[in-house]
Amino acid sequence: MKNIILDTDIGGDCDDAGALVLLKTLCEEKKISLNAVTSCTTMEGAEHTIASVLAYYGMKVPIGIMHGEPFMCEGDFNRYARQIKQEFGAAPETEDAIRLLRRTLADTQGKTTIIAIGPQRNLARFLASGPDDCSPLTGLQLAAEKVEELVVMGGAFLPEEEATYFEDKNISIEWNIEQDIPAAQKVADEWPTPVVYNPFEVGFDIETGRNLPAGSPARRCYDIRSGLTRASWDPCAAYYGAVGCGELFSLSEKGRVSFDGRGYSVFTPAENGLHRILTLRADKRGVEEELDRLMR
Repeated sequence: MKNIILDTDIGGDCDDAGALVLLKTLCEEKKISLNAVTSCTTMEGAEHTIASVLAYYGMKVPIGIMHGEPFMCEGDFNRYARQIKQEFGAAPETEDAIRLLRRTLADTQGKTTIIAIGPQRNLARFLASGPDDCSPLTGLQLAAEKVEELVVMGGAFLPEEEATYFEDKNISIEWNIEQDIPAAQKVADEWPTPVVYNPFEVGFDIETGRNLPAGSPARRCYDIRSGLTRASWDPCAAYYGAVGCGELFSLSEKGRVSFDGRGYSVFTPAENGLHRILTLRADKRGVEEELDRLMR
């Protein structure tokens, strides 16, 4: 059974909640073990949303929250987390996100896949972490020893003149990268294991969420944010991280990903590179059907 940690900016866009439900279903199908979920923002209600979505299905998973200066918590960043907190949830037990990442990796037998579906601030801080009572290893050493693969929802790798249009915007700089460019650069430069980047152009026109149960916390996340369905960047990343390519996706050749100071993504092929880009293999409808099957 595959060990999974999910790092999420849940509370802004609703496809984070869809990804969490997808992983829940794969736990039920005995394909993965979801060992921890960490919030990579300081958003009010983020931990309540994670706990409420899981509790609806009878699951309880350790939750980590970000400490430090406010990050992605004001104004339009918080689209639904505060409301989900009010509607569904008492405060869950939580732990500092970096400590939970370190403790979970150190304590888990075998290796773990980390799926990151938000800005990479937690990952960058984890890499910079030192030895503690969880492990005598640094974050970099712990990742090298205990992480099988890192899956990042981030980046936009089409040439600028071919950049995807979404909601009347030319997406040449992807949102998760833009929110913390130095963190994305640090992870791209230093992460010691294979990394797969799920780019903006993969999930933007794949609409899922149809099967989320009426009245459930995840359904409410979608209702508040977008309505019946939403683009599927995070469910695509979660599916690949948990299942692999299957019949839905393919991987690029090996190479190196880098991000410039503006957040533009560059992929350079290299035989010894640790990075690959996720691409679509199945047609749009086939991907939607399989993701919706799991998001129930």
